[in-house]
Amino acid sequence: MLVEPMPPPFLRACLLLVPLLFACAPTPGADRAGHGVLLIAVDALRADHLPSGGYDRRTMPRVEQLISEGAYFEHTFAAAPQRIPSHAALLSGSDPNLARRKAPQWLEASLEQPWYLPPAVPRLGVEFLVGGAATAAFVDHADVSAAYGFAAGFQTFEGPPQGADASHGAERLVTRTLNWVRTLGRDRDWFAYVHFADLDRTWRTPDPRWDTYFEPRPELDAVPPVGTSEPSLFAIPPARFFGGVLTLGQYEARYDGALRRLDTELHRLLEELDAAGRLEHTTIALVGTFGVQFGEAGLMLDAGRLSLADLAVPFVLRPAPARFGAFDGRRIGGIASLMDVAPTLIDAAGLTVPRTMQGLTLWPAARDNAPSPRRHAFASCGIQSGYAAFNATQAIEVLLFGEGARASLVSGWFGDLERRSNWTEERLYDWRADPFPPLAAPPGLTLSETAELKAAAVAWVETVEKLRRAVQEPISVWERP
Repeated sequence: MLVEPMPPPFLRACLLLVPLLFACAPTPGADRAGHGVLLIAVDALRADHLPSGGYDRRTMPRVEQLISEGAYFEHTFAAAPQRIPSHAALLSGSDPNLARRKAPQWLEASLEQPWYLPPAVPRLGVEFLVGGAATAAFVDHADVSAAYGFAAGFQTFEGPPQGADASHGAERLVTRTLNWVRTLGRDRDWFAYVHFADLDRTWRTPDPRWDTYFEPRPELDAVPPVGTSEPSLFAIPPARFFGGVLTLGQYEARYDGALRRLDTELHRLLEELDAAGRLEHTTIALVGTFGVQFGEAGLMLDAGRLSLADLAVPFVLRPAPARFGAFDGRRIGGIASLMDVAPTLIDAAGLTVPRTMQGLTLWPAARDNAPSPRRHAFASCGIQSGYAAFNATQAIEVLLFGEGARASLVSGWFGDLERRSNWTEERLYDWRADPFPPLAAPPGLTLSETAELKAAAVAWVETVEKLRRAVQEPISVWERP
């Protein structure tokens, strides 16, 4: 069993002194209302299933109201299409590969913990804690746990109950968050991270009311096949198969009903903050951490590839009206990354953004109603080795089917495991014109159109790998027998 690295002695001593420093700090004036920052992270939330993303169903009316009161970043990309690396990017403002603990190929399959956010990587919770705020995290999946380094900076860190299928669920998470806020003085600044995994559990948790809230689309009356492996290409993974014969339209309707159900709990959270007189003093950010596919790029009811169905997520920022005034539904053009959320919230709170954060602060763009300054967004850490890069209109996906690729994915994709064992596939397309191009033969772009994007992607990958080696403590391994 691998032993997790402890923080350096100096860092441990500093962290122990933080509560004492706050205890000795002068109490803010009673006439000052504390500034709250609430970051809501929702797994499996697609941007194009919200009306603000062009959807034709009223899936999340309370979120739409939040958008109308704040700023909406129109094209936001997750940094990874899976839970652990996406939350790592969100909470560190950095590329998720910095949390990867790579080992020799012969050992990697036996690693009990291939992910860990090292102490050298900045943390959103730490920045607010050092800035004097009370901090708490309420998470709804065991993957977002202290074992992976996610608890750093949170005075209160609550994960789900023990058990394979245990979870808080939206209702319990909202109640726990409200109870924690009520313990705080009215003049205390605070930061809370609330993570919802309800959507990702939709497929195996029946809910008669919400499963049929929307009518299935007749054009989606095909019955998807069920795969034999996890994950499955072109089929529903066995763990997500609900039983019976459901059409793709029924699955989509269940997902949209789950969005509406989650929206009712978010409505309760915001209404009770308002009733307590805190909502106008609270800056709220709501993001999707990754999406979910309905067959657009080879997956069913699952995520993990580098397509827009997996990576295009919403990013809503509603600054505290009492502090910043009304934003009135601003639409922020350009592209954004989930790596930008941490520096944006830090900047909006008046704190100093760590220079080591790779994300960009988008607070000036939101404040001034200007386009995002980001030129490229990057993604990696999917179920297939490789990476993707996006600019304002174009996308490049590079898939590596070499050493380390899962045999089931290679054979499922190509049907010929041996011949494709060291294959590299490169897909270039205009994601604005056609977000889901054909899998077998995506439309190509000219070299002049893609040269700059390809160069930016390669440079990013090389930079991140150098940083990963610098921040990750080495894994002690023995020579292969």
